[in-house]
Amino acid sequence: MDALENYRSIYEASYKRQRASRTQWYFERLLQSPADVRISDDGLAGMMARTYPFLFWGTELPLLNISRATTRPGERGRGIMSSLIRKVMVEEAERGTAFASVAPPTRRLYFFFDRFGFSTVGYVSEERYTDLHAFASPDDVEGREPEAATLREIARARGMSVLLSDADFALLCEQLRLDDGSVISASGADGAAMLFAGRRPDDGEPLSVHGLYSTSHDASEAVLSALRAERADGISITIRTDAEGSPKARLRAGAMLRILDAQRVLDALAKARPDLRMRIRLRDPIIPSNNSTFHLHRGRVERDESSQRPDLDISIDTLCSILFSEPKIGDVFDLPTRRLAPIVLPG
Repeated sequence: MDALENYRSIYEASYKRQRASRTQWYFERLLQSPADVRISDDGLAGMMARTYPFLFWGTELPLLNISRATTRPGERGRGIMSSLIRKVMVEEAERGTAFASVAPPTRRLYFFFDRFGFSTVGYVSEERYTDLHAFASPDDVEGREPEAATLREIARARGMSVLLSDADFALLCEQLRLDDGSVISASGADGAAMLFAGRRPDDGEPLSVHGLYSTSHDASEAVLSALRAERADGISITIRTDAEGSPKARLRAGAMLRILDAQRVLDALAKARPDLRMRIRLRDPIIPSNNSTFHLHRGRVERDESSQRPDLDISIDTLCSILFSEPKIGDVFDLPTRRLAPIVLPG
């Protein structure tokens, strides 16, 4: 039994209430290779694990996204999944994967992934509008066919974002259609916007915008107006959009990130800020190669084994929390920081 067949067996035993159409889509469309899954040595636990390019201060770094991590019923509570996660983290770090991400479906699982050095940094700003709210539709903004190139254009302007290939964008659109979803795009002279929406009855909301990506307020209004027109039955809308600069009261936890290859992440940071001069000592209980002092200077990073006192002595998860904070938090630590853009990925 290869990895895909093994994982499908685990998946079907774990998600017995999953719609057959969704299960079929996962294993016939999304998971194209055994490399898209990870299985425990005993074959009792598995996860979807696909790699995407992640834009970090102008450098594209590999990010492993974990989803649908599960253990066979009857085998849970024995630490099998914990061992698998640790193994995956170490192996991916050795491959040079910079980050890992996960979007826990329940609050309890955020605490579970905390144990492995993941930090909750992928916040979204949540806004709710009643069925009486009308969004503007500016005359100088036009609807356009949703394309991966448009989404990448928005992501590059925003920074700190996953960049979807044409193929993965098509998969995401397919998955949304399984949930009676919509992908709507618009552009104008001052920028573009794209939203991904779907019905999520279990959220208690008739319609949920999973992600709104934009470089233009007018374009954002236009895509929301188009969504309202498309759903002519008059429904309330919950919008999850960029958390950057939003009031704290609106923020909701979304994705968690984990730094896997600290050298690679800090190298990208140093290249973006050649003026940065700092020694950072990191502590990582899972990935041995991250336990070091890193000297950032002149646009590069070197491991520093001298006895010189570091400017920062922190854990790997604390570094991640700092790097993806509001800029005012970065000012405290003399580091460039920025909020992560919303992460919406197939799977």
